[in-house]
Amino acid sequence: MKNTTYQQAVLGGVLLSFGSVGLAADGAVTTDARQAYQLSQKSHQYNINAGDLTKALNQYAQKAGVPLVFDPGLTQGKTSQGLNGEYGLNEGFSALLQGTGLEVVENAQGEFSLRRKPKAQNNETSLNLEEVQVRAKRFYEIGPLPGLGLTKEQIPGNVQSITSEEIKNSHALSMADLMNSKLQSVNVNDYQGNPFQMDVTYRGFTASPQLGTPQGLSVFFDGIRVNEPFGDVVNWDMIPMNALAGVDVFPGSNPIFGLGTLGGAFAMKTKDGFNHEGVDVKVLAGSYGRKQLQVTSGWNNGTIGLFGAGNFFLEDGWRENSPSKVNQFFGKASYRGDKLDLNLSTLIVGNDLVGNGLLPSEMYQQSRRGVFTSPDSTDNRLKQFQLSGSYFVNDNFSITAQAYRRDSKRHSIGGDVYTDHEELSNIYNRNLNPGEEYTCLYNSSNKYGLPDYYIIDLPNNDFFQSDFILDWITNGGVPNLSLIEHTFNQDLPEDFANAAMAEFKYSQSLLKSIFYVPADHDGTQDVPPTPPPTSYSNGEPEYMFSGNSISGNFELIGDEHPISPFTGLAGFYYYTPDGTKHLFTPIKAINGENCRATQKTAAGFYGDNAYLSEIDPKTGDIRVVNGGGTLQTGVVEGTPTAVLTDNQINQL
Repeated sequence: MKNTTYQQAVLGGVLLSFGSVGLAADGAVTTDARQAYQLSQKSHQYNINAGDLTKALNQYAQKAGVPLVFDPGLTQGKTSQGLNGEYGLNEGFSALLQGTGLEVVENAQGEFSLRRKPKAQNNETSLNLEEVQVRAKRFYEIGPLPGLGLTKEQIPGNVQSITSEEIKNSHALSMADLMNSKLQSVNVNDYQGNPFQMDVTYRGFTASPQLGTPQGLSVFFDGIRVNEPFGDVVNWDMIPMNALAGVDVFPGSNPIFGLGTLGGAFAMKTKDGFNHEGVDVKVLAGSYGRKQLQVTSGWNNGTIGLFGAGNFFLEDGWRENSPSKVNQFFGKASYRGDKLDLNLSTLIVGNDLVGNGLLPSEMYQQSRRGVFTSPDSTDNRLKQFQLSGSYFVNDNFSITAQAYRRDSKRHSIGGDVYTDHEELSNIYNRNLNPGEEYTCLYNSSNKYGLPDYYIIDLPNNDFFQSDFILDWITNGGVPNLSLIEHTFNQDLPEDFANAAMAEFKYSQSLLKSIFYVPADHDGTQDVPPTPPPTSYSNGEPEYMFSGNSISGNFELIGDEHPISPFTGLAGFYYYTPDGTKHLFTPIKAINGENCRATQKTAAGFYGDNAYLSEIDPKTGDIRVVNGGGTLQTGVVEGTPTAVLTDNQINQL
């Protein structure tokens, strides 16, 4: 028996004591300790709050049912992160002691004690290894521009994707056909009867090759927005499907895709020599002379990659006089370094398409292959060159840039029936002659958006009390603007300004204001009513602004002077309580002579619907298109059947 005096703590049993303790002879095995050890091998559920380490160890040992002996000085001032969940004994000790520099050890008798972790031996052997760089396969990124590093999870929306394998297996003939069969909320409108000229509609918004169609979708090809500058149209026939590595569809008007993205965006990525190696050839043949050859080829040596794709299509068309020819070539050279990626690509397209439009039901019953009017052809030519690159700076920062040149030419001939000649009111409107301008153009630098103006004051509505009017009369109608220079674009009374802006906006485009109104609109003018006379307005309304006669009053007066004072007397003025009448006098249009001469060619009074009309020399009546209801022969003999248009559009 040996006696030792020291301070210790026993946790987990029922004993916690300090002082002299008699220990059993070395080698003795306690039955209770062995049983506790066996119980400790089972997992338990723990819920120990973060805090003082001594308290946490005490709770843990009691819950585990094991004895733990240690010097309290080891845990003094230390804290634990706590424990929450199911743990084995050693796993729980490790979690509680994490970051404290302590560890729990077990002796041969199954007893546990706490000690400091031993320091690493100084004679440890160190081994220096050569640096090994590992380049993982890149994740599938989405977005309008390669290199942005965005994934689907980072886009707040239902992003739909089509892979190159799905494109290949779809056997679709055109992009519109592919998206109609593979994407939700997408449908097409084949109004031209040509598979390469279909409208694509996504959630009510359209991307169409037809000029005049309201466009609401943006389309990107390797980061290049392919909506054409003229009309924002999308020529789906200029996109080679076998060159695509994938298509992503983004819903909503995300600002990352720029202006014009009202309903969504389509982002297309092309293949390269690194992710599409080998040669692939596809041949298709069908009825009505349909033939198609698709070829792709890719190669790389680990650093340099080359890829090429060609799509060549030819058919006679199932309708009469409707042949089409599609020739598309895409090539790309790529470089991949440790941090720098570069791509140089080119897209060459030469397509001749014919889509002869809709057919009346009576003619369709006779022959579904017939056409009503023809030709309706579109010849598209495209040369596109792009240099893009991305530089990987670190895990959180990369630089992406691109430069491109895109030359697009479109030559179209349209044959469309023109039948709206029944009404007598269908007045013949001639086209403008070279150099003619019908619209009068005003300078506007004031805060109201009105034509620039001067204010002429008439105290007590008396001409002869105005220095400017007296000077104007004395000088033979030549205005001396220096006398009213201080009134240029001066502030207007709020009521008059509101009425003037409403009248001018309404009269800027009279037909638009009358006919193009919301469905729930009652059809009345959105202009304030004319106010009643006041005690100081000499029996006249308090103010007036006759917007619909602004051109007639100010532009149809054939003098060279910038303003005409008398024109504001009846239709453009406002009174102030001191009885002064203030004439609102706009400065004449900068193209006054030109627009004045053109508007004088209209028959009837200014402001009626006979814009650019003509008088029939025999009857003296306004000429109508087909002479209906008159003794005229009309502008064209007989009944016109079609209008042919020939358009050439070059876009750079």
